[in-house]
Amino acid sequence: MGVEKTCKDCLFWREHVTVKGRGDCLRFPPSVVANDKMMFPATGFCDWCGEWKENENALLDDSIAFENFVRARFSTRARGILWRSRIVTFRQLLHIGYCGFLDLRNAGEITAEHVKSELKRFGLELQ
Repeated sequence: MGVEKTCKDCLFWREHVTVKGRGDCLRFPPSVVANDKMMFPATGFCDWCGEWKENENALLDDSIAFENFVRARFSTRARGILWRSRIVTFRQLLHIGYCGFLDLRNAGEITAEHVKSELKRFGLELQ
């Protein structure tokens, strides 16, 4: 699951609330532009530069990466539990934690341990 080295996946990039696909690069302090106004460089989501740094939170909220991971690593039972519970990102799963997973319908300790161990192999901790 490689991350593209573009602005949308960069730690320093913040998407504009009003204009989808456009954002500001916060890597360096804002610069003075016309009329002494201070602004961060505006970029598009697919732009890139040599200052790129991985945004680990981007992966936590990536529902496609989560779905691919779940399909490849989780048992049919675990996939069904997550699907019925509408858990579609790593962040949602990590937020409910181990005990929260046990509270989901049809989840048992064996399934919870399976999910926990697969996440650990991926570098994430289900606490």
